[in-house]
Amino acid sequence: MNLKTRKFKRVLAFALSMALIITGCISGILSVSANENEPQPYNMTILNTNERIYHGENYDVLYRIVSFQDDNQSVNLTITNKGTEIISNWALYYEFGSEEISNVYSSQILENEYFSYITHENYNFGEISPYSSASFGYTLGNIEERFFPDSIDMVQSRVAKDSGFSAELSGIYDAWNNFCGNLNITNNTDIPLCKGEFTINSNFKLLSNWGYDVVEVGENTYTIKSKFDHGLNLNIPPNSTLSLAISGSKEGENWTVATPQITSMSVTEMSVSAEEYLSRDSDGDEIPDYYENILLSDRYNVDSDSDLLPDNYEFYTLGTALNSADTDNDGISDTDEDLDEDLLSNYQEFELTTDPLEKDTDGDYLIDGEEVNLGTDPFNQDSDGDTLLDGDEGVNSTIYTESGIYFDPTLFDTDGNGISDGDEKFEQSYQQDVVTSDGAITNISVEMNTNGNIDTNLSIESMMDIDIMSSKVVGLIGEPFDFTMEFEESKPTSDNPATITFSVDKAKLSTDFDKLTVLWYNEEDGIFVDCSEDTEFTVALDEVNSTISVTTPHFSQYLVIDSQEWYKAWSDSERNLITLAPPSTGSSKPETVHQSLNIVFAVDITNSTAKYDMPSNSDESFCKRAEIVENFMKNGSVSDKYGIVLFDEKLFSASYLSEYEGNVLNHLQSLKDKSLNTTIDLNKLLTKSVQILNSEVSDPLTKKVIVLLSSGSGPNISTQTLETLKSSNISVYSVIFGNNNSDRKKMINLSTETNGEWYDVGVDASDIIIWKDNSGIIWIDNSEKEGNLNTETRIDITDTDEDGLPDVIERYALKPNGTPIGSYPNVRIP
Repeated sequence: MNLKTRKFKRVLAFALSMALIITGCISGILSVSANENEPQPYNMTILNTNERIYHGENYDVLYRIVSFQDDNQSVNLTITNKGTEIISNWALYYEFGSEEISNVYSSQILENEYFSYITHENYNFGEISPYSSASFGYTLGNIEERFFPDSIDMVQSRVAKDSGFSAELSGIYDAWNNFCGNLNITNNTDIPLCKGEFTINSNFKLLSNWGYDVVEVGENTYTIKSKFDHGLNLNIPPNSTLSLAISGSKEGENWTVATPQITSMSVTEMSVSAEEYLSRDSDGDEIPDYYENILLSDRYNVDSDSDLLPDNYEFYTLGTALNSADTDNDGISDTDEDLDEDLLSNYQEFELTTDPLEKDTDGDYLIDGEEVNLGTDPFNQDSDGDTLLDGDEGVNSTIYTESGIYFDPTLFDTDGNGISDGDEKFEQSYQQDVVTSDGAITNISVEMNTNGNIDTNLSIESMMDIDIMSSKVVGLIGEPFDFTMEFEESKPTSDNPATITFSVDKAKLSTDFDKLTVLWYNEEDGIFVDCSEDTEFTVALDEVNSTISVTTPHFSQYLVIDSQEWYKAWSDSERNLITLAPPSTGSSKPETVHQSLNIVFAVDITNSTAKYDMPSNSDESFCKRAEIVENFMKNGSVSDKYGIVLFDEKLFSASYLSEYEGNVLNHLQSLKDKSLNTTIDLNKLLTKSVQILNSEVSDPLTKKVIVLLSSGSGPNISTQTLETLKSSNISVYSVIFGNNNSDRKKMINLSTETNGEWYDVGVDASDIIIWKDNSGIIWIDNSEKEGNLNTETRIDITDTDEDGLPDVIERYALKPNGTPIGSYPNVRIP
């Protein structure tokens, strides 16, 4: 019982609290207090310490505390019918005040799915005649102080039944000009039909009966109601029939022939509904009665405190008290208060329907009271239709105070020159303080000849972390800012440019002030333009005032940068990329720039290779393998590192990576005199070379290369060796001596599998020129030996992951903002 009561109160309390939050209603008006200086409930009268009367529309309920001792409170309630109609089957809802209720008399406590309520003892009766009373009572236990409900309400109502009943006539016989018989009404459901009222449509006139009342509500339409004097309540138990004796007068020309008939019937019954009670609104002010009880307002009066402000306006809009004409007791009535300080009282705003809590209802920068005084429309931002906001015009407008130009907000063309106020152009300036992440830019100003109000038309927005491209520009100072104008005709042009000025905090700079420049981000073409290098812009540095300005014919994103860092990034990228242009005139080498390399020269010193490396008619000390190594280092870069491994079937000598070429040259000296009559194991030679390359942690963009000089004789290259090379991202460049086809295929496959190159020396190396340019590419030039001639410009367009971008582009190319592309040449991203 009481669990349902509390559940219902929580639901209602939540709904009310949300309404109060929305409207900003003052919490102080919610408390019910016996303090005579505080507002009292309209629907309750405090008689004394022990008695209160709760007023309904046609009834009063006297709540009397009969006794209060030992934490127990004995209560007697008297319901008085003050209306002219019988109160039928009464039921009251209110907070009982305790879970311990006992000694209930002349009543009973029932419940529905939402709350508990109290009703008359015999559920079949409970009528209270006009100006009569009914009393009941009970005892509350565990009461620390005297308890009175906030409100007491009748909750019974009459609801229609759509189905579950039927009616028929029986036992009809003639009695003079009338007839008599029975009206049988059947309840076909498993639920009692409580105190029914039955409205019948018939072909006869129904006469009154001693056992019930008959009310004629239309032609041959009658409502049958209980007759309290005789105790008939017209209740029908489940699946039972109620038989009523009836009499009537037949219709028709020959009443002795006409058969009495009921053409239709509707039924209503008494009900206690939480939904109906919660939505009940006696005065139609859109505040349900239940809430009005809590708000201490008059549920039968749309203006409880008679302050000319309707209750629903005070509740839903103002948030003022419904039961006090001066909510804050400041001597100014709620009617005359100006809550939003817009020069209009609450009552004026109520009549105008402007927003009483927003001083500028239409958001045109002109407060509602000034609009009324000037004759502009408080619901129209542009009353005269000249495209200027009402607040941009007038003597207090920004345009007037900043530029001294007056536009009348009620005139389309104030000066009558045939140009609307909104199209008149004049010099304007705009200032905006900014706080950038690095604190380097503190203010941005714009000066331009434009129409409208620059304060409302111009928007400057930081694009930091919004536009990732401009947010990560190399050398960025402050943040990128986007400049936009609301109207197309207000934007700068080549004939009418704008000047943007950035104020710089030099203490926050990590570069010299004179290194600053301004970039324009051409979003349409996806490029950044240095405004100091483009003739359509003018960039000015003012170190005295610590500002940098750009005069521009268009708005978009502009940003201050460190030009030194910006150009260094592009210069470094250019140095590291292979130039795709053809070789210079007269040069057999392609024009290239450097890519850093870590190189191990893996040299086969066995006789199977050395026999092809001895000249037929030259210096016996000549060794092509040594010359190739020397040429590599001769055309290298200071950032290259070299190592060497001389190998027969066992390691002969090795040098780890070093920028000092002498380490390799020392090993080359012994190479010219070394020729062993053994067979090489390339797996051992390559394994040692990999060990040397992996012994140093290098820049991931540095290319790792093994230059293998061998005839390729000996055991095949193992799968393990090949996988080790691939996992270490090492490319093998094979320089093949000799003409053994199977050995040659072995070395070609090795280079192919590791994204390297291969080169044939053949059986006579005396006239072969092999060298490495500073891009890391090996070149062979033999103008005499047919089949080995290579005069094409060779470019490293290796695309390891086959994503359409050469590896070198993925390693060294830059995005438009100067940052590396940042992709991985060995990983293809779908």
